[in-house]
Amino acid sequence: MRSSRSRVSPSSGLNRPRRSWRRSGWTARRRSRKSGECSIGPVRRFALLLAGFGLARLFFWGRRRPAPAPPVDPRAEELRARLAESKAVVDEREEFEAAETPVDEADPEERRRRVHERGREAVEEMRRPPAEG
Repeated sequence: MRSSRSRVSPSSGLNRPRRSWRRSGWTARRRSRKSGECSIGPVRRFALLLAGFGLARLFFWGRRRPAPAPPVDPRAEELRARLAESKAVVDEREEFEAAETPVDEADPEERRRRVHERGREAVEEMRRPPAEG
């Protein structure tokens, strides 16, 4: 039976060879430093500048004054009167249409009889001799 362990490990893992910092001239203090320039100061100043603008905006935003009302147009009263008049006309029209018989409820035979009766009355009135008076 074969053993499940191989002689050569596929990965070094934690047993990998480490670079010796002492031999290359690096110390722990030097490793943590950045090379030549640090950008934390300018970024911090920029963040403070933005925060100042934001606070100023909040402060002055709450103190905003309302805009003055626009001048009243002299034609406005005339337009209001015309609007009220047109509303009255609409109401009158609705009353008039309410008195009419809807098409689906109308009886065409009844209407035809009334028209014929009026026509006969008109014919008879024309045939009568003129009244002297």
